Amino acid sequence: MQKLQELKDEFPNRNILIYEGDCNEILKSKVVPQIRYEDYQRGLVFLDPFAMDVEWETVEALARPRSLEVLINFPVMAVNRTVLLNQPYKLTNERIEHMNRFLGTTEWRDIFYEEVKDMFDNIIRFKPTPTTGDRLGRVYKGRLMTVFPFVTDPMVVTNSINAPLYCLIFAGHNETGASIIQKIERSMRKETWLLANTPGG
Repeated sequence: MQKLQELKDEFPNRNILIYEGDCNEILKSKVVPQIRYEDYQRGLVFLDPFAMDVEWETVEALARPRSLEVLINFPVMAVNRTVLLNQPYKLTNERIEHMNRFLGTTEWRDIFYEEVKDMFDNIIRFKPTPTTGDRLGRVYKGRLMTVFPFVTDPMVVTNSINAPLYCLIFAGHNETGASIIQKIERSMRKETWLLANTPGG
């Protein structure tokens, strides 16, 4: 918060507003009402739900006025930790509800787990389906496409041992915005590949 205040003080002529609190309530009650499509206003919202705190209801609210585009830092590692893809039998009601709020649906369990039944057709356990960072990102992309007409493919960002950390996904109502983001992502992928294939890189 101090850094944001310093930035605001550095540019006193800019209309910079700083809000502190629950991002879901602030976005819905203070940000969305100010950026009105009919007033020819447009905005870009960067969402970084590190702990999966941005609820699906908030994403729907951002999409509704058609005046906002979003760039989402989809937290692959947080999702993996929450839904326990390798240990579904340890899922608690709290974790399940958290995921339901984040994705706005209960269908994720049918996507990530396969039912294993006995000879009497009784479910005896849930078996995780093969899942990658890209697949997790594409599940979220599918959800975004229910409220935004233009959504880019997830760009997976990994750590030094190539484990997926998060996916960058753009969603909006303007095809031009999506095209610009896709161009930037292609450039980033090319630079990453060149770096990886540089001698000593």
